[in-house]
Amino acid sequence: MLFLFVFTIFVLVGGFTLLLLASLGDWRRLAKSFHARHKPDGKTFHFRSAAVGMVSYGNILTVCISAEGLYLAVFFPFRPMHPPLLIPWEKITAVREKNTFSQRRYRLSIGSPEWASLTLPEDIVREIKSFMAEKKSTSDEPLVQSE
Repeated sequence: MLFLFVFTIFVLVGGFTLLLLASLGDWRRLAKSFHARHKPDGKTFHFRSAAVGMVSYGNILTVCISAEGLYLAVFFPFRPMHPPLLIPWEKITAVREKNTFSQRRYRLSIGSPEWASLTLPEDIVREIKSFMAEKKSTSDEPLVQSE
């Protein structure tokens, strides 16, 4: 009986924490517009860190760079309140360098005016820029602009 009580409290507190994180960051807001129905084909990075809004997700994200857009998914145990996202490239309106103590990161603005943001590590942004350069050579679509 005690186990059931402790388990119930754990689930309730964990669920509330995930809801709070999704709400404090921009994940919940992004999910309303960019809920992914499937994982697209593309270059995929597993167990990566990034920030969505002001909430940091350490080593629990899958990031995929695809023709459809930028895909983000939280590792399964942390998925409640965090549906996978697929953000179309044209919705990313600016990329700004953001230096931290240990590494270079980049803030991606979503929407114009900005209504959400992502902060990604340099290696992923480098892959995005490489992908976008290839895409530009085969298309006239607008690209992510760096500032």
